[in-house]
This record gives sequence, C-alpha cells and structure tokens, in this order.
Amino acid sequence: MGDKIPILPQTLDYAGMGLVPAGAYNNREFRECMVEFASSVDRITQDVLFDPQTSGGLLICVDRDRADDL
Repeated sequence: MGDKIPILPQTLDYAGMGLVPAGAYNNREFRECMVEFASSVDRITQDVLFDPQTSGGLLICVDRDRADDL
C-alpha cells in the first residue's frame, strides 16, 4: 500500500489467513459498483480496505477495577 493508506502491522497476514469479518464482504457487495481498484491491488488488500472495523473508533478504555462491570 505504500504510504498512502496506513495499515496496522500483520493486518494483511491475518486477512490472508481468512480472518476477515463478514461485514467486509457486505461492504464490498454494497459498494463494489462505486470502487475501482488498480490491477496491482490484490484481493487481500481489497478485503482490508472494505473492513467495517476501520470505519470509526472501536477502542474503549475502562479502569481495571471496573472491567468486570463492563
């Protein structure tokens, strides 16, 4: 991907093992008519780019003492 789109380390490795959420395939199906990839962008990278987990902040923090409450 170069430096245009940052991808977390090992993301492509995990995606290559098939660890891609179903939502990525739903996103692809919904938007593939609006997206055109260069032939150099492989299918695994495309899957990562459709990954719904990249669409917003999914990280939360909680005090260790309150973790069980969560």
